[in-house]
Amino acid sequence: MSGFLAIYNPKGAPVAAPRLTELAAGLDHRAVDGRNMTIDGPVGLAHLWFNTTDQTGPGPYELGDPHLLLTLDARLDDPFDLARKLGVTTADDATLILLSYRKWGADCVHHLRGDFAFVIWDKSAQQLFCARDPFGVKPFFYTSQDDQFIAASEPGPILSAMGGLHPDQNFIADFLVGHLSDDARTGFADVTRLPPAHTLTVTKGCAKLSRYWALRQTELQIDDASEQLRQLLDQSVKRRMKGRDVGAMLSGGLDSSSIACLAQRYRSDLPVFSLIFNDPDLDERPYIQQTLDQYAVRPHMVQPGQGGAFAGGGRLLGEQAYPFLAPGHVTSRPIYAAARRSGVRVLLDGHGGDEVIGHGFERLSELARAGHWRKLWVEAAGTAGLDGLSPWAVFSSALMTHTPLSRVSGWTSRFRRTTAAVPAWRRLLRQDFTHDNGIIDRLQARQKAIGSTPFDRYRATLQDPLIPHAFEVLNTCAATHGVETRFPFFDLDLVEFCASLPASDRLNNGWTRWVLRQAMTDILPQAVQWRRSKTDFTAHMLRQMLDQDGDILRDIVFSDCTLFNYVEATALRQTYDRVTRNRHKADRNDIFGLWRATWVGLWLRQLESQAATPKRQVPA
Repeated sequence: MSGFLAIYNPKGAPVAAPRLTELAAGLDHRAVDGRNMTIDGPVGLAHLWFNTTDQTGPGPYELGDPHLLLTLDARLDDPFDLARKLGVTTADDATLILLSYRKWGADCVHHLRGDFAFVIWDKSAQQLFCARDPFGVKPFFYTSQDDQFIAASEPGPILSAMGGLHPDQNFIADFLVGHLSDDARTGFADVTRLPPAHTLTVTKGCAKLSRYWALRQTELQIDDASEQLRQLLDQSVKRRMKGRDVGAMLSGGLDSSSIACLAQRYRSDLPVFSLIFNDPDLDERPYIQQTLDQYAVRPHMVQPGQGGAFAGGGRLLGEQAYPFLAPGHVTSRPIYAAARRSGVRVLLDGHGGDEVIGHGFERLSELARAGHWRKLWVEAAGTAGLDGLSPWAVFSSALMTHTPLSRVSGWTSRFRRTTAAVPAWRRLLRQDFTHDNGIIDRLQARQKAIGSTPFDRYRATLQDPLIPHAFEVLNTCAATHGVETRFPFFDLDLVEFCASLPASDRLNNGWTRWVLRQAMTDILPQAVQWRRSKTDFTAHMLRQMLDQDGDILRDIVFSDCTLFNYVEATALRQTYDRVTRNRHKADRNDIFGLWRATWVGLWLRQLESQAATPKRQVPA
């Protein structure tokens, strides 16, 4: 994991070395193993090097004839296969990317597999070529103005170069709702995210954005789904063991345990890192211990963050640049610090297992439409509890939605007019802001664009803007602690395979994620393999909000601040009263609405403070 920075002046003005140096300093925490910069007239590239793949460095990297310059953060899958395609013997990621661009031009991305974000200066064509991997594992932010283009691994250097910081109104609305409606939007109006699976070609007076990959439904020959899944997940883990000093997270859940148990095949003394809690409702040590008893890994038990839900708010907002939809982030941060202290540079993370494997809920609608009531009841009983619903609620919902009874349900629903039918965020946001911002239209348009088939919904899940947003939050946090995170579930071969699976492979005999459980036979301890429960940290977060950060919360809720340009003050204070009066039975929508509004309030207050502080000018 490295950092990159690129400055391009399309009108031909040379990049000033002091400016490049100053802006690159915002990524110094990524330069664990060195830094370097290259200026070629109107282009300046910086590479902040963290050697996790035995890549030579630091860059920027150069290739002659034609003259190409590259800065990047990348880890390629199967580099030797790509080298054979190119007819070379090197397996160096940077060189392979440069050679791929020289051979295939913009089509090079069709030959690259792995996690990557890079910028190539093509001097002959007088253009910058930028690309981001299919799932957005590697962050890529940029701003494009008439006289300057700046790209970086994090928003910080871009914000430092800008004259004023303008919060994006659509982002504020999206954040308060708890959904992101645009995969290019960030917290700032003039800072853009390069969407996953896209390239960006920048020339004088033109910036062309192109999608190069989309998940498509394919017919695969599947003889034994669980065995093929095991092989693909094992291959993905092996690919991400590349480099040195690799460890893994181990929570006791199905996903992280699967990754850790596979990873120990390639490193017998694998360091594993687990958050432990004294609260028995949160403590997963019994499941963690099952894995420790079965494998000779090196355990590291880590206490969760001791601050509250908004602990270090100013520091975290400085790190991430704007609020983030990751409520557990504050609690889990010590994992990265512990990994770095133990000498680990790369940390495997089970994040994404739910999305990639899927729970198979579409199986319920299939059974309801087919009239298989007995089987529907078995599957409904197995999924009950995941969303706090009873077996009967799941069963009846499938009947009312996917059978002729749906006509009765639709008829009766027209006569229900209760406030409970109004989403909590509609009551929280100011009506004028909701109307002017168009949040309702954006959410409806996004919902309509999803499609109606199970594959459509699966694709929408993996292309949700929350996916790259989560990667950006995790990547930046890990980089701050000198660690690189890798995510074996987000492997292109694995995802394309899972997209072809029928719902019955995901939900079977009352077991969600059936195919993964079967694939881990004789690998996972049985107590973990067939674990149904999933720890809910909502009550823990609420305790942090009310007990540890009560002063911060009350200060935002009961102050007269900019937040109330977007949020109804009365509605927010009523939400606070409901949560505090009945904290043990507080509604989740109220809890998370209060959490999101507080973060927006803290962020807006920080921006106001920064605007009041004179800014040191960076040389142009």
